[in-house]
Formats: sequence, structure tokens, C-alpha cells
Amino acid sequence: MKRKVMLLLILSIAVCLFGVGCSEPAPSALEPEAGNEANPQKPYEIQIVSLPMGYEIYNAGIGLAEIINKNSTWLKAVGVEGKNPTVSTKTLIAEPNKKKNTIFFMDAYTPWAGQNKIGGYADVNYDFSKFRGLYTLTCGPNALIVVDPNIKTLQDLKGKTFVPASTPNSEIDVIYQGIFEEAGILDDVNIEYMNPPSAAEALRDGKVDAIMVSLSLSDLEKNEWLPSPSLVELVAMADVYPLSIPAEHINAFAQKSGCPAIPLDLPPGTISPLQTEPLGALNKHLMWGVHVDMPDNVVNEILSIVYENMEELKKCTTNVPTQETMATMGFPEELVHPAAVQFYKKHNIPITSY
Repeated sequence: MKRKVMLLLILSIAVCLFGVGCSEPAPSALEPEAGNEANPQKPYEIQIVSLPMGYEIYNAGIGLAEIINKNSTWLKAVGVEGKNPTVSTKTLIAEPNKKKNTIFFMDAYTPWAGQNKIGGYADVNYDFSKFRGLYTLTCGPNALIVVDPNIKTLQDLKGKTFVPASTPNSEIDVIYQGIFEEAGILDDVNIEYMNPPSAAEALRDGKVDAIMVSLSLSDLEKNEWLPSPSLVELVAMADVYPLSIPAEHINAFAQKSGCPAIPLDLPPGTISPLQTEPLGALNKHLMWGVHVDMPDNVVNEILSIVYENMEELKKCTTNVPTQETMATMGFPEELVHPAAVQFYKKHNIPITSY
């Protein structure tokens, strides 16, 4: 009898050692198969790459990091000074380990420009559709201005000099050349390149005939737009007239190129007191972006915190959407992170454009 008991005991030990021991243990609730990045119980660090210090977007990045750290028990964020969307996306391509934990500032043109090798992306081979929108910051339209009251339409720019941007073959340069081609004037316009302050000075002094200027949305409900510093200074020193861009030319270029170029009407008085009619402009959405590899639960945690802390974020920067406009990025659904799409659908937030 003792031998039988001993034999059963030995067999039981063998089963434990060789039977159970050869199989993988079932994952515990604290260690899901997806790994640490999908585990809300363990700390997960992210960085928020904005623009150089002094830009409003830099303040937005620092503010977002502070709000996340204050409201999440497991997500830890640090605001990082960046350069521009081109540098940020190329960094993520070169350093794949950062794709899962980086939020970066970008605009709606970024994936399109990368996919079409425009500007700084000329030598980059990558699927830029993997860079996705997270949530909107604001929009920054571009408008055309002149100081000659006789230049009233794009057709009047034939034989004239226009400054679209500071860098040849940049996103905005390619877009305006495409719009001018749709208007039938591209071959008749002389294009030069200057930074915004230099362009404004050249326009004032009569060295160029038209320039592009930037604005940003300051109050959606009141339909108010904030002009760039160089435009404010120029309006104080010269009579500035608006030059409208017909929506049909923007839409035609967008359809042919796949560029998310969107027309926008700026209300009278936005550019200067001499703007008495709505002004057709080119809209550009500004947002926080992420790589599609960022874990879903990280995306959901970020958006939940932003959604619940809009008023707190407004203390850090003016570039804050409302709960209803978080997904106003000018992107189709397929260019928004999948977890963000789920979040917006759950909260009935439309994925749309300004």
C-alpha cells in the first residue's frame, strides 16, 4: 500500500514538472500578451514634439504634457522642442523605436507631401499614410494680398511677381503653383521666394506685386481670425487689399493631386479695413499627429484626458478645440488613428473640416 502511495506521489510530481512545465503559463491580467505598452497598470512614457520655443504650438505641447501628467496614473509625458513636421516625421522613420510613444505637430499637408516626395521628402521612401491625425489644434489659412488696387483677380497677376513661400518646391509652393495652373496663369507669373517679413517689406516697397500671408483661427463661434505679425505690421504702414482665390481652382487642384487643400471664406475686415467682401483663401488644418503604431490604449487615454480638460488646456494656449471640434482635422477617416476614430464615434464627434 505504501508503495502504491509513493508511486502515485512520484507520478504527480512528474506531471507537474514535465506536463505543466512544458507549456506556456497563461498571461495574467497585469501582463497581457500585447506587452507593456498595452498595460494601463504600468507606466508608459511619451514625448510631445512641437515647434521651436516662442511658437504658440510649443506652449500647446508643454501644456498638453502637464495636463496628461496631472490626470493619468500611468501615462507620463514630456514636452520636447521640435523644428517642423518634416523633421519630426523623418526622425520617426529613422528611429522606429519612437513610433509608439511620440506625438508630434503636423498639418494636413504632411502625409500628402511625404507620399509625393515634395520638399524635404524628396529622398524619402516611406508609406506616409502611417502618419495619422490625433486631434486638431486649429487651422491656419493662407491668403493673398496686394497693395495695388488695380490687381483684383488672379488673372491680373499675369506679368506680375508673386511670393508664395520662403522655400522653392515646398508644400505651399507646389500647392500655389497647382492653383495658378488651374487658373491658367502659372506660365505668366514670376515667382520669387522670401521669408514672411522680407516679403511684406518687398510688397510695401513695390518690389513684388502679391504675397501670401498666414492667419490662424482665434474664435470659431465668432468667426474671428488672427493675422500674422508681418501682416499686422504691413497693414499699419500701407494700404493692403485682398486678392481672392476662387474655390473652384483650389478644388480642381485638390481633386487632381490628392492634396487636402480646402477653400475657406474669410469674413470682411479680416485682412485689413479695405477688405469689404468675404475673401476666398486656402485653408490648412493644424493638429497633433501620431504614427499608426502608437498603442490604442495610449491614444484613448490621451484623447480622454483632452476631452475632459479643455478648459484647463485653454490656460496654456489659445490653440485648443472644443469637445465638438476635436476631430476637425481636414482628414478622411482613414488618415486618423484607428483608436481615435473609435473615440470620436463613441462621443459622436464628427471627423470633418473647418
